[in-house]
Amino acid sequence: MSQNIDPFNLMEKSVSESIININKIYNKWYSLLNETNTFSNKKFKFYTKEINRMINDIEIDLNDISNSMKIIENNNNKNEKFKNIPKQEIQRRNEFLKESKNEINNIKIKLSNEEVIKKINSDKLKNQEFNNYNKSNNYTNYIKHQNEIKDTEFLNEQIEYKKSLMDKQDKELDYLLGDVKTIHEISLEIQKELEIQNKILGNLNDRADQSLFSINSVMRQLDRFKESWFK
Repeated sequence: MSQNIDPFNLMEKSVSESIININKIYNKWYSLLNETNTFSNKKFKFYTKEINRMINDIEIDLNDISNSMKIIENNNNKNEKFKNIPKQEIQRRNEFLKESKNEINNIKIKLSNEEVIKKINSDKLKNQEFNNYNKSNNYTNYIKHQNEIKDTEFLNEQIEYKKSLMDKQDKELDYLLGDVKTIHEISLEIQKELEIQNKILGNLNDRADQSLFSINSVMRQLDRFKESWFK
């Protein structure tokens, strides 16, 4: 590094850029604070850590600048190296140091003010309530699901039982229809047999009538023969 370059200027530039960046991140952080649940939002948590890290780094740099300014002020008239720094420059540097510290302190205050803490705690509580609700709701859904399974199993058992009863009734009905068919067939056979027997009896009666008629005719002829014989 060239000896003509003042280390303060490098530190000043670095701190100034860091303060600009931390303000940009803070603005994003603040938007998330108002628009999201800070407890569950990952970006909000990331920005919170990033801001705290940057604050720590800037404060270390400011502390180094402060120590160097004390050395310059204490040795301005004693050390040839510091005699070339005008009082106005020393004053300007102190102003920069003061303003930078105030800027960082303001951000720290904003990060931890009452409204911010209240919002963060409220978000945490809401998240816990939401999780508790989900757990309760999940348990309720689980019980409901188990009951639905039991109801379904019961209905399936009832359906199977009714189906088995219907199958049994169908078989019994088939047997009954088979028996009825058999009885009907037997009845037809009996009726047919009776018709045959009646026909036979009818034929026998006709023959008997004819035989009786023939016998009567013969008897009349014998009677006439007897009458003519004994005259």
